[in-house]
Amino acid sequence: MQTFLSNSLPLLERLARAHGLELATPVQLRASARLPTELYDRACAELAARAREPSFGLRAGELWHPSDFGALGYAWFAATTLRTALLRLVRFSRLLGDRGTLALEDTRADGAWLDYAHRRGDPALDRVGSEIILSVVLSLCRRNCGEAIAPSRVLFASAEPPARAPYDEFFGCRVEFDAGRNAMLLPEAIVDAELPTANREIASTLDELLTRQLADLDQSDFVARSKTVLLESLADGMPEAGEIARRLNVSERTLQRRLAQRQTSFHELVDETRRELATAYLEDTANSVTEVAFRVGFATPSAFSRAFMRWTGHSPSDWRRSAHD
Repeated sequence: MQTFLSNSLPLLERLARAHGLELATPVQLRASARLPTELYDRACAELAARAREPSFGLRAGELWHPSDFGALGYAWFAATTLRTALLRLVRFSRLLGDRGTLALEDTRADGAWLDYAHRRGDPALDRVGSEIILSVVLSLCRRNCGEAIAPSRVLFASAEPPARAPYDEFFGCRVEFDAGRNAMLLPEAIVDAELPTANREIASTLDELLTRQLADLDQSDFVARSKTVLLESLADGMPEAGEIARRLNVSERTLQRRLAQRQTSFHELVDETRRELATAYLEDTANSVTEVAFRVGFATPSAFSRAFMRWTGHSPSDWRRSAHD
């Protein structure tokens, strides 16, 4: 199962609101550090189907925040040049998401090409995802080097839209469509200019953090994937470890071993997932305590109340009242 950084979800929600839309994001998934890529794709597909502006993805360039990219967003501003910032973005891009890939091709004479391969196999998703990525990266560059900078060329694999003016206006050059790739060429003078926000000490510290996060990604992703499968299964009752292992395409023994490597167990993961899900559901007063009990896999409300008391020291009803007060 491929995942993406959950920090990126608010950017999609801001993008939706900018176009008068709301995304129906499952509340139970908000507590996870990483989310299934399919959730991101569904959100993009929903926006593509409902947004009136074909170029709506470009608005992401106005709406991003460094926290949308975790530590990588802050490391960007500590880079000495745009070239080092772009290389860092490429190196650690897998932290943002597993499916799409970034590459930097250095031509020296002309500057540097930043390529983005969306890898969805869906033209609509490819267009939206590529617009979001290239517009955000260019906005990051402009935040460092000034709003007037523009790439020499911008290419999109998607077909030319009915109105191309928003693309040319945003990127500051004539955008090429049906180009077979999603990429932009940044002039050498821009790429190698010293950045006013450069801080080698902070950059080094963040690089160490990002390197550790990348090394931990495979194992932590396994925990996130296990939790996602649990979230999908709890409404049907208490899931068995063997069933969760089967859905993850591993043996039950491998499931237990890999969870133990992350200092947890299947029982602890079920408990944690139930607690997170229960508190999220209880915040919505439209859900009765009995309904919440069944939705998080308890056979009776009394069993749920005992577990909730163990988790929080309060009954579900008292916790809900105190949370709203």
